[in-house]
Amino acid sequence: MNHNKKLVALFVSLATLLVCTNQVFGYSEKPAKVAILPVKIHAPEKMEYLQAGLMDMLASRISGKHNVQILDRKQVAKTFKKFKKDLNETTARSLAEDLGADYIVSGSVTFFGTGGSIDFKVFSRDVAKPPLTTYSLIQDMNNLLPQFSQVVDEMNAKAFVAKSRQAMVTPPPQAQQPQAAQAAPLPTPKIAAPEKQAQQQAEPTPVPTETTPTQPRVASIKQQRLQERPVSSKIGQQAPAATLPALQASPWKSQKLNQTLFSMDIGDLFGDGSKELVGMSRKKILVYRYEAEGLQELAKYRGAKDDRFVWVSVADINRNGRDEIFVSGQKKLSDIRMKASSFVLEWDGEKFARLAENLDYYLRAVRVPGEPVKLLAQKSGRDGTPLPEIYNLVWKNNTLVPGGTLSFPESADIYNSSIGDITGRGESETVMINPKRYLVLIDPLGQPLWRSTESYATTENSIKVEIPSKDIPQPSDDLRGDAYRFAPIRDTDEGVRYIYLPSPVLLTDLDRDNRLEVVVARNLPGFGQLTGSRQYSKGEILSLTWGGTGMLENWKTGEIKGEINSLQVGDLNGDGHEELIVCTTESGGIAGLWGGKKTVIMSYALTPR
Repeated sequence: MNHNKKLVALFVSLATLLVCTNQVFGYSEKPAKVAILPVKIHAPEKMEYLQAGLMDMLASRISGKHNVQILDRKQVAKTFKKFKKDLNETTARSLAEDLGADYIVSGSVTFFGTGGSIDFKVFSRDVAKPPLTTYSLIQDMNNLLPQFSQVVDEMNAKAFVAKSRQAMVTPPPQAQQPQAAQAAPLPTPKIAAPEKQAQQQAEPTPVPTETTPTQPRVASIKQQRLQERPVSSKIGQQAPAATLPALQASPWKSQKLNQTLFSMDIGDLFGDGSKELVGMSRKKILVYRYEAEGLQELAKYRGAKDDRFVWVSVADINRNGRDEIFVSGQKKLSDIRMKASSFVLEWDGEKFARLAENLDYYLRAVRVPGEPVKLLAQKSGRDGTPLPEIYNLVWKNNTLVPGGTLSFPESADIYNSSIGDITGRGESETVMINPKRYLVLIDPLGQPLWRSTESYATTENSIKVEIPSKDIPQPSDDLRGDAYRFAPIRDTDEGVRYIYLPSPVLLTDLDRDNRLEVVVARNLPGFGQLTGSRQYSKGEILSLTWGGTGMLENWKTGEIKGEINSLQVGDLNGDGHEELIVCTTESGGIAGLWGGKKTVIMSYALTPR
């Protein structure tokens, strides 16, 4: 028996079933309480492992698409054990009364020969409502979807009360991004320079008036009911239609910045409630303020000659009301040897001064909705490679010290992963970019739950590490993509290799449904990738949600010009609403031949539907 085909049949039929349950639960004024009984699996071989996934899928679809409350699964199973008889209308209503449920959903999946059947019933606690039955006999797996659709259509026509769905499928008008109120003027920031350089004072940069040409379009977010395909590792399905945010069709765009920014973050640096954008090039930290016409440069910090910056984060770890700037960097010890050398900046009322320096850690501040911000850190080995142990750093006696170690899956590190309750099971899963550049979801025991079939979050940002000459990979290794830790290795100097860092994988709750979404960038392959180049000319950003057996797409931007290096979610323009902030770089004409690139910051207004 081909079990893969049976699973396809199962998932497609379940997805279509949930379209019909939409009619049952969709119109109550107050949340309907729904109890889902364990799905029975009838098969020649043991396939009980499917049960949990199927129940997750049912609960996810029903709770995500309808005004309902799913009752606790353990309590439902415990109460159901008291009923010795087979489930019928009488026992179902008794069970509903014991549980305080409005509806009971029961079902089974049967495999036989080359076909199978799926049976589901929805019992109402209201005696005036007869049970609603969905049944599909599948003779040929290739004809599964049309056969099942016919059964559902017939059941809709006979059993359900037809009501207009127009209000649910008509998208609201696009909201315009309001212009932020003018922020109060600040004194000209002064910058504390490194010890080896003369102290410099940053001068505000005039805002260019250069206008931006064609805006990238945003792919529409379909709210209509769909016939869902089986969930697979290839993202292409629609996520549960909760109160999804709508992206502004034409994002705000900054002027072209004469910097190649590899990393950026936003935060309240001055303690005045407004947010500033912090960008990082290889040797500069730049602070910008949003203006309707573009970004105004407020301050610039220049690193020393032997500095190489790799990541910038912003967070108020010392809890004084002003966000610190955490700069992850490397210091050159010889032509091929580097070591981690990070530092912390904070506004002291006159300038951005160093709070800590020469830290032997790589740093990243991580935010997860519902949790306090964490400053994650990894020490570097003798060759500059990040060591496996991951620490949560805290301020103590005016210095950063480990507040404890954190458990991460193998190959995960502070830059390629994020941890949170992504499946909604009350446990912490890890979403990460694996060494092959695939997006993967890993359970608390380190077992994979899902993996994409396409690469994500690739960038040119990197950590530079020493490698013995005898171990330098050949060009063919680059094409196979079998690099250490992050992505394929691309060597430019003998004895040196680059550990490429992905763009941030963000965990957010944009629709405020207490379920985490994953927001991740994808630079789209082009001609350059055929020659082994890591330079990209276009990309897109996606929002994904766990759908019971895989990640489903909530929305994605349209094609974005340039290479996406970084992204964040926050209120940059000060209008009280979050935006999706994107950092892109593109070659600047002839300068691009020597690696010179310009940066454009984009801001998509996120308007809740």
